[in-house]
Parts: sequence; C-alpha cells; structure tokens
Amino acid sequence: MRVDKACAVKKIVGAGSVLNAERFRPVVGFSIDSRTIKKGEAFIAVKGARYDGHDHIAQALARGAACVIAQRARADLPGAVFLVKDSLAAMAAAAAYMRRISRAKVVAITGSVGKTTTKEMLYHILKAGRRVLKNDKTENNLFGVAKTLFRLRKQKILIIELGTNAPGEIRELTRIVRPDIAVITFIKPAHLEGLKSLKGILKEKTDIFRSVPGVKAVLNADDEYLKGVNYGKIFWYGIEKRRGLWAEPVKKDRAGTRFMVKGKYPLRIRGSFDGFIYNALAAVQAAVLVKAALPAAVRRMNVFKALPDLRMQRARLGRITVINDAYNANPFAVSAALAALGSDRREKIAVLGDMLELGGRSRLYHRALADNVIASGCAYCLTYGDKMRDLNKRLLALGFKGARHFLRHKDIARFIKKIAAQKSSNVGAVRELPLLVLLKGSRRMRLEEVLGYLEK
Repeated sequence: MRVDKACAVKKIVGAGSVLNAERFRPVVGFSIDSRTIKKGEAFIAVKGARYDGHDHIAQALARGAACVIAQRARADLPGAVFLVKDSLAAMAAAAAYMRRISRAKVVAITGSVGKTTTKEMLYHILKAGRRVLKNDKTENNLFGVAKTLFRLRKQKILIIELGTNAPGEIRELTRIVRPDIAVITFIKPAHLEGLKSLKGILKEKTDIFRSVPGVKAVLNADDEYLKGVNYGKIFWYGIEKRRGLWAEPVKKDRAGTRFMVKGKYPLRIRGSFDGFIYNALAAVQAAVLVKAALPAAVRRMNVFKALPDLRMQRARLGRITVINDAYNANPFAVSAALAALGSDRREKIAVLGDMLELGGRSRLYHRALADNVIASGCAYCLTYGDKMRDLNKRLLALGFKGARHFLRHKDIARFIKKIAAQKSSNVGAVRELPLLVLLKGSRRMRLEEVLGYLEK
C-alpha cells in the first residue's frame, strides 16, 4: 500500500480539513499505537476507555509517522494533520480500505465459544507454504480487527476472529472485513447482558451472512440453534449428523481423542474436551473451502499442539496435575470442561471462578452447575467470586461435602497443597497417584494466579 496524495487520505478517512497540508508525506500504512508505529505510517489518534491517542501525537511524529488523523491537534506540529469528527470511525474506515485493496481470501470466525481455538487450528493447517495473517490472541473487537487489517500487505489468506457483546457489532465488523467464508462455532449462553437471550445471540452471530451476501457459511450441525439456520450455501460439520464433514466413531483416552473424518481419514487431537472436536472439524472444513485438500488438512491437524494461552493447558507440579482453562467461562464451556474430567479416575478438584456477562439469569446459571460438578466425580469444588457463592450454596444444600468458597487465590493454592500433602502421606511407598486440578473461570477472575502460587 502507498498513498501519495493528501486528498486520497482525506477521502479514505473522511476528514473535514487538513492542517499543515504542505507537510504531507506519502502514507504506506496506518497505526493506532505510537509505540510501535513504523516510518511512513499514518497515526490515527483514537480515544479509548483507558488510552487517548491524542496525548501521543508528538511521539508518533517523532517516530516517523507520515501524518496524523485526529479529532483535535495543534497547528504547530511538524506534520500534516487530517481532522475528523470521530477518530474511531476514521480507524474503521482505514481498516475497511486496507481490506478493499487486498486480494486475500478472508475467513471470519465467530460464535459463543471456540473462536480462538478454531482460528489457531485453521492457521496451523494453512500456514505451511502460504502467506497467512491472523489476529493476535483474542483481539476480536473493532480495535483488534483494525490492528490486524493494518498489518495486511501481500498475504494470500486472512483468518480473522470476530467477537461481540452487544447488538450490531458483528454487522459492523463484517462490513469492514467482508469475509469470503464465515464460520460459526456454537450458539451458547455468553454475553447475555448485552445480547439478552440465546435467540439474540443467534441473530447477532448470523448477521455475518446478512451483512455480506454470498459469503460461504461453515456451521455446526449439532448446535441446537445453528442447525435450524436456512441460508444459501452452507457447509456443515458435526458428530451426530452425517452431513458435510462428520466425525465418528469418537474414542477418548488420556492421550486425547481419536475419530475418523468422513469415515475415512484418521484424526487425533490432544485432550478429551468435546469442543476441540468441533473446533478441529470447523477448521478442516474452512481449510477445504480455501482450496486445501481434505487429506492434507487432516494430516496437518494431527500434528496441531499449541492451544491458545490458558486453554486446557496441563502443568505437572509434583503430585499435582493442573488443567489451566482460566481464559474464559460460560455455562456451556464450564459444564463441558467438567464433563471432560469425568472419565479420569484420579482424585479431582474443580476450581471455578465467576462466569461474567450472563445478565439476569446469572444466578440460575451458576447454581445449575452443581449437577455437573457432582457428575464429574470431583472430590472438591473450590469456588471464587461473588457469583460463584450461589454454586457453593447449592452444592452444600445437595450434601456435597467438598464445597469450599475462597476470597483469595493464595488460599485456594494453600488448600490444594494441603490436600496433595495428605494424599502423599497416605500413599507412602505406593505408586504415585497425582491430584488433578481444573482451573476454570472468566478472564477477569485471573484464576491462573492459583497456578502461580502452586508453582511457588
């Protein structure tokens, strides 16, 4: 990308006027971060909840910014300034421009759970021998999507995760990224504070099709809500229904999960979490639509190892084995994680933190986890957070003696160490019997700090 004229930049971002137009230099890209801006990029000064780019205009120019796009600025700055009414809207317009001039095939991934894991799996399949770009971690809001598109240059494929917690966000993001292929993983209770109901979530997620007519849809045939979607050309995947890309038979052991794709291609993934089966199938289906051969896509998935940070990561600390899944939580994800523990015969402890953004039914969703905890065979359920008090009370009411509630991460780790020490003294010379600990909660609960204390 290279824009040589100020009038072209003015049109791209919708600027009303230009200060110091005579100081304009050709623009080779856009950036919203004054700390990492590269020479020749235009700096967009965006005001966020905790950060105002207008405070760093001088720094951006000092680092080589070609010009500035801002809502306000001093006239004595050593560079051209494009004045806009809304720098956030200007950022979105610049991101949409980067998408328009790119020839990359775009795969957009959304859904209540499994977006990031599916994105990482698809990236793993496609990156061999291809120029592929993806958004970092879970940078899936307007800021994250814009940052990703600003890195789009000569890549042939863009894999982009789209998130939402309020109506209209998917529509806005989709109009910017204009995907060729759209994947929806699940419709489950998440972000209910903004989206109100499961039907509201379905409406929001499927806006990805209404915003860009003709996009190819990759949908979960086993999801209660998605299986009823009636839209153009749909490419299905699932376990229960033999249409599209299916997996059977599913066999699980400690090493992972094995199944046949379309009854023909063997696939083994690490972990016994059912969600990973769907993530893998969605990634393979999307890869095939990007013109990867099905056998090759399955072979690539067989060597996939790196799950996103804090997702079902295992750590062995002496007699304690920790499954760290503290990245995010909603009722479906927590119940699925507990179900994955059910086949393990080791003594198990579930450490559960608040599930956030569940709206008016939050207390009900927390209490309802009691049956899942008991069915998982956990000896203890250690809860953390104000909302998880409801689960703790429900477990005690059902006679579950291993229910404990904590106020500090340090105290949770101390209790786990105490139980492990008791097991150690009881085992004596008998073969080592590890204690299995699950950490699961919404990101803001920071349950990974429990692992930090255990490691100390």
